[in-house]
Amino acid sequence: MKISLMIVLLLVPFKLGADLVKNETLFWYDQDRKITLWKNDYNIKHESYIYTESPSTHARKQVLTGKIIITFPIAKKSEELSDFSIRHNIFFIKKINIGSSTYLFYTESIVDSLQIANSIYREHGVIAAYPDWMYLLEELQ
Repeated sequence: MKISLMIVLLLVPFKLGADLVKNETLFWYDQDRKITLWKNDYNIKHESYIYTESPSTHARKQVLTGKIIITFPIAKKSEELSDFSIRHNIFFIKKINIGSSTYLFYTESIVDSLQIANSIYREHGVIAAYPDWMYLLEELQ
């Protein structure tokens, strides 16, 4: 009787741990606001997890696109953007017409783009770095 009880007690934490990985809590930064995200199911079509800004089942759903929007204090020259891209293993796409120093970059890994944006945000000389989210208007199939 003691042996079977010990086995059950050992299995419970592993199941709870697996559930926590699926509904992992993450963060992203919009300027100085730290925004909490709940990571839900993986969507094969968009090659991304579905994220929400609330644990509610009715919360607005969003997926990563692999693109990152980055704002610097001043406009960058093409050589500076190239060096920045190489340093962070991202690709420059274009300048965005929001102010004079906001640019769109692309990452090879859609899933890692949130972590890359957060890492860039913490770098000196960056005002903002956040994923270019795609908000879902309807439930994915």
